[in-house]
Amino acid sequence: MEHEKEIDSCPICLDEIGEKNNCVTECGHKFCLKCLSIALQGNNTCPMCRAELVSKSEDAIENERLNDLTLIFARESCSNRREIKRYKDIYVRSMMKIQEGTVIQEQLKKDVAHRSLIIKLKNTAPEQWRKRWRLISRLAVIGLDYKPSFLLSK
Repeated sequence: MEHEKEIDSCPICLDEIGEKNNCVTECGHKFCLKCLSIALQGNNTCPMCRAELVSKSEDAIENERLNDLTLIFARESCSNRREIKRYKDIYVRSMMKIQEGTVIQEQLKKDVAHRSLIIKLKNTAPEQWRKRWRLISRLAVIGLDYKPSFLLSK
């Protein structure tokens, strides 16, 4: 009787494994070259028993650690930029409110001064009141500060 060659098939793709297309892992499982190379792209383990096939070198471990640190730093940096932008926006809004408040405060001061003049003018004679009122109104239109003592002096 002739000795027949043992025909093996790949457990992944179920094709026959030839002599040139043959890969045997350390744990003894046989695969075709194509299937094993695809399986090893994702994991470093045997597709059948999940035994580790190639131990990682110190350089590979250091590279993974550096990649992890780089990702952490990138996330933190991005977070810090967002936080800085948020605080900058808060600062700008605050400064705008302060400026608006200052403008409103100046306008209120002018209004109070104008109203105090009106109250003081009520005690003057009607002819003098009209002259002084026109002068006060003109000063208010051009935005000059007016001194009540000057306008109310007799």
